[in-house]
Amino acid sequence: MAKKKTVFVWILLVLMVLWILSGLGTIMSGLVGLANPTGWGIFTLITTIISTGLIITLWIKLFNVKPDVQQWVNYTFGFGVLLGIISMIYVIVSFGIFGLMFSAGMFLFILLLQICMWIGISMHLKRAKKDNLMEFS
Repeated sequence: MAKKKTVFVWILLVLMVLWILSGLGTIMSGLVGLANPTGWGIFTLITTIISTGLIITLWIKLFNVKPDVQQWVNYTFGFGVLLGIISMIYVIVSFGIFGLMFSAGMFLFILLLQICMWIGISMHLKRAKKDNLMEFS
């Protein structure tokens, strides 16, 4: 019998499948790009593999409603925020302050979105655990 989950968690599971498929597509294109490797391209490929692995692990933990799912939410979103900060540093080093000025809005929007999602999912899981809305095992 399936464990009880909230509607929010089911929506997250569906969105995470799309995220995983996108990550697998990026990995495939990154492997094709290894014919002419660059430092940033290899870094992107490695971080995409790690990120996709974290998302798959989080999906499994969330689908099975494991008690340590909150820990994996922190790992996954913490890694995403760290990558966003590294990307901003890369833009500053590569293109100077003008590169950051042209892309600052996008980077800040993505970082804020990731942080808001991290906080929202964490709060929902804590409330679901406290109010017995989900069957954690």
